[in-house]
Amino acid sequence: MHDYLSMSHTTGRTLEFTSFSVDPEKRKIYSDPEVNIRIIKDKGLKDRYQVRFFSDYDVHVHHEHERGLDYAFRMLSGIRSVMIGLYEGGPEFDIRGIIEGFYGTPWSHEDRLDALDFMKEAGMNAYFYAPKDDSYHRHLWRTPYPKRELGHLLELVDRANRNLVDFYFSISPGNDFDYAKDHEFELLFNKIDQLLEHGVTRFALLLDDIDYELKGENKDRFKRPGLAHAFITNRLNNHLKKKLKDYVLVMCPTEYAQNWNTVYRKDLKETMDPDVVVFWTGYNTVAEYIPDHDGERVRDIFGHELILWDNFPVNDMATDRIFLGPIVNRGKTA
Repeated sequence: MHDYLSMSHTTGRTLEFTSFSVDPEKRKIYSDPEVNIRIIKDKGLKDRYQVRFFSDYDVHVHHEHERGLDYAFRMLSGIRSVMIGLYEGGPEFDIRGIIEGFYGTPWSHEDRLDALDFMKEAGMNAYFYAPKDDSYHRHLWRTPYPKRELGHLLELVDRANRNLVDFYFSISPGNDFDYAKDHEFELLFNKIDQLLEHGVTRFALLLDDIDYELKGENKDRFKRPGLAHAFITNRLNNHLKKKLKDYVLVMCPTEYAQNWNTVYRKDLKETMDPDVVVFWTGYNTVAEYIPDHDGERVRDIFGHELILWDNFPVNDMATDRIFLGPIVNRGKTA
């Protein structure tokens, strides 16, 4: 027992097994005839698991998501004896993954497939597709993905699904979006529907790294950028609600860093739908430290749940270096 085991409560008495093996593909556990194994869905565990060994050789494996069952299988693999009691484990963070959200040459299709395989082995569960220099993600956001590029995206979705990784399709229209024009929203929804119609249920609206000063009709109507950004987010959120029973929408605000309140953040807190999750990068774009206190403070400021966009080990601001050191100075909930 090793992978993802975080806590155990045992009696000190030991159960011995002649054989005990797991088959992750068939989602089954095999053992001696006297062993009664039950795999039980248990709401609330998320990606974590609980395994109970009873003195009468009953074994109960509790999980909610299939990832939790995978982590339980890793923990149980190859055991021959175990003390009676409760074993708990799994990843501590709800969302653990990779954002391909940098500037410069995007990853190749093969690189992305390889990254999704790596994520399964590393226990990650989320991949955000958001390469800044994919023209159809940012510059040509109004244009549907051509057949070839859409086919590549759907291959990524399929690989992510097989690896139990949640695929988030991200779009970044903020450079030239006209919030006062209904036709702009139609184009945005059509682009989102390209992936939605193929089973994608997780999306991110990225409004980072843009000139967010309102001009002309947009300024007359919305007054402040935070109100315009809440408006586009809410309309997209309502579109997803009409189309999907279960979905996730994440929004990256233009003011994604720093730890203090602003008029922009106050507008998002007061007018943006409360079920939308917000990205935040720490006190700086690349933060040397992110203590729990900062996250708790900024969550209260935004009034929304946060996802930490940890800009490590990005090197698009120092392309002559590759950062391979460990991540340090992070709080337990960061």
